Amino acid sequence: MKIQFNIEYRTRWGEDLRVQVWVVEKRGKKVAMEELPLNTQEGKIWEGGMTIDPLQFPQLKGGNGIEYKYAMYRDGKLVWTEWEVAPHKVKFDGITTHYVLSDKWRPIPEDLPLFSSAYTECGSAVPDDCNAIDTLYSSTLQLRVVEPRLRRGEWLAVCGNTPQLGEWKHAKRMALINLQEWAVNIDAELIYDEVEYKYVVVDADNKILRWEEGENRKLRCPRLQAKQMWIKTDERPSAIKSIHEDDGRRRTDNWKIAGVVIPVFSLRSARSYGVGDFGDLKAIIQWMVKTKMHIIQILPINDTTTMGTWQDSYPYNAISVFALHPLYCDLNALPQLKNRLTMEKFMMRRQQLNTLKEMDYEQVIALKTEYLRQVYQQEGKDTLETSDFKHFFNNNKDWLIPYAAFSYLRDQYKTAEFGKWCRYSTTKEKWNGWLPRKAHTMKEWHSSILCSTSYTSNCWTSEMKPEKTALSSRATSPSASPATA
Repeated sequence: MKIQFNIEYRTRWGEDLRVQVWVVEKRGKKVAMEELPLNTQEGKIWEGGMTIDPLQFPQLKGGNGIEYKYAMYRDGKLVWTEWEVAPHKVKFDGITTHYVLSDKWRPIPEDLPLFSSAYTECGSAVPDDCNAIDTLYSSTLQLRVVEPRLRRGEWLAVCGNTPQLGEWKHAKRMALINLQEWAVNIDAELIYDEVEYKYVVVDADNKILRWEEGENRKLRCPRLQAKQMWIKTDERPSAIKSIHEDDGRRRTDNWKIAGVVIPVFSLRSARSYGVGDFGDLKAIIQWMVKTKMHIIQILPINDTTTMGTWQDSYPYNAISVFALHPLYCDLNALPQLKNRLTMEKFMMRRQQLNTLKEMDYEQVIALKTEYLRQVYQQEGKDTLETSDFKHFFNNNKDWLIPYAAFSYLRDQYKTAEFGKWCRYSTTKEKWNGWLPRKAHTMKEWHSSILCSTSYTSNCWTSEMKPEKTALSSRATSPSASPATA
């Protein structure tokens, strides 16, 4: 299988372009990488090619493909690469044997919020049935373009001067194939002259709603051989103008949406344990669904425990980018303690904390930590044997084990300054030797939290995922725009 790369990128003396290519399995796992140097004649158009042997990469069977991104080097040193979040992708169809890729450099987009999971998964206009590419031809021209500025019930399409593109009367609908990237296949054998076209927005009935501004796009398709595909990526439209607006009036296509900005700790309710928690967050999401709002912006909710005092309440001093703060654990999502007297004492302490005018951080975290430990003593052995827990542990052990070890040693030595942890303060080898001997204690410490998050996340996800009309934002700065959540 032959793959040719082609990109326009102006360089200076001493600079060169390379393409980093990964073979991708069906589940999205990258299994191999090759960095291919590109060649140029005038420092503007960079080209290169490679051959992939399917026998060498059995992962390519079953509709897999490659991901790649371009990188710029200066004097042999890497300067920068394209935006890593949205690499170029080619999914092999099992028929095409020669791919010609004409790309555009992909920087971080200015309208970055429209590429976030908050927008694409919940606030985006993208319908559920728009990600299936249409017919594959003997020789195929595939047009691609990135365009996130669509509303609900809208699709991106292409309209042009050929019968395949509707002769300026009808549009050919495109498919969403990657992150905000649309594509359409055209029969290359039916292209005889120069093609002129524009990108348009259509509704569910394929009625054209808006046209991109500017001159018509033009291309001359080279004569392609059988089983050859030319994938041409276009520049993004600068603006898309409604056919209903007057020429003297401009409309911006900024995404506007209503939502709420609130820290999780401020969501305290009668069911809380002295502070708003993930259960309260779930409740406000349900309320937002009813009120037709779509986004929540919150403060960071990662674990910040370093000193065990109220000073840990500062949300921007996280010790992990993955671990959530036990402060926000929803104790109501956990099993109740079987010891009735102990459970009643916890309920009384909850009422006392909820009556306080201000949150008492130290009392709340002490209460929740104690409850988590007791629930672990009661339920932990069974929970650790469940398939859900094992699945979670195996998928997250890369960060989970170091986080648990750090937290355990922090508590043992009464400090988060790892330089004071005696023989555990210097080398990774000592940590690796410590983990097996201390594994039971470490697991006991952290599993009390894992048990609670397992109950909470399962309940939350199963109930809220079907809605897709409300967002729970990632932790962001309070000064950030809601759209950046």
